[in-house]
Amino acid sequence: MLSPRQEEIIEKAILIIDEKGIQGLTIKNIAKAIHTSEPAIYRHFDSKLDILCTILNGFRENISQNAYLISQNTANPFDKMQLFYENILNRFVKNPSLISVIFSEEIFQNEAELAEKVMDIQQLNEQIVKDLLANLIQTKQISEDTDIETFSLLFFGSLRHLVRKWKFGGHKFDLVEKGRILFTAIIQTLEK
Repeated sequence: MLSPRQEEIIEKAILIIDEKGIQGLTIKNIAKAIHTSEPAIYRHFDSKLDILCTILNGFRENISQNAYLISQNTANPFDKMQLFYENILNRFVKNPSLISVIFSEEIFQNEAELAEKVMDIQQLNEQIVKDLLANLIQTKQISEDTDIETFSLLFFGSLRHLVRKWKFGGHKFDLVEKGRILFTAIIQTLEK
C-alpha cells in the first residue's frame, strides 16, 4: 500500500506524462510539481523506473479487483462483460491522464521490465474477456464456432480507439454512454 506522499508522486507523474510525454517525466519535474526536493522523491521511490512500475502495478491491481468483483457477480456473462467494459471506461473518466500512460506502450518498449508489465496487463484483460466468452459458449448463448481470439481483438481495439478519440477530442462526449453503444454493437457480432 502506498503512502499518501507516494500517491501524490504517482498522481503528479501521470499528469506530467500526460502533459509533457515520457521525456518530461524526470525526478526534477516531479519534485518541482509537488514543491519538494529531488532527494525527497528518492526517499519514496528509487528511480523513475520505480515510479513507472508503480503506476502500471496500480493499473493491474485495479483490473484484478474489477475481475474479482465481476466473477462474484451473478449476472449473465454478457452483463458481466459489459460491466467489465464500463469499469475500464469509468476508470479513464475519473483519471483521463492515465490514458497517456496506459495506451502509450511505445514509451515502454526500450525498458524490458516496463514492456513486460504492459504485456502482462494486456494478457490479463484478454484472459478476462476470453473466460467470459468461453462461459457464453459453454452455456450455449453464443455459437461454439465463435473465434475468441478475433473477438478479443475487436473488443479491446474498439475500446482503445474510443478512449483515444475521447481524449484527443477534448472529452467532448460521454465516454461511458458511447461505450455502451459501442459495446452493444460489438456484442451483436456474437449473436446466433
